[in-house]
Amino acid sequence: MATSACPRARSRASASCLLCWRGRLQQELVCVVADFGSLDTVVRASQRDLEAVDGVGAVRAREIREGLRRLQEQNLVDRYLNL
Repeated sequence: MATSACPRARSRASASCLLCWRGRLQQELVCVVADFGSLDTVVRASQRDLEAVDGVGAVRAREIREGLRRLQEQNLVDRYLNL
């Protein structure tokens, strides 16, 4: 595989790779939510429940749970600051 000397070409490749990764992640999340029926059900799901979804392993299940936990914490902070 030849590497390009042009920094723009490398940044375009990186951006394309990021968009591809982001698209796969969105598809996985759609599958997870569809499997559980609602986002609220996903939030309440255990890691084992998430792992049972086709295509979601232990690492992805942990990432989903940690990401949702961070979003909940941020939501609480935002609510507190807006009182």
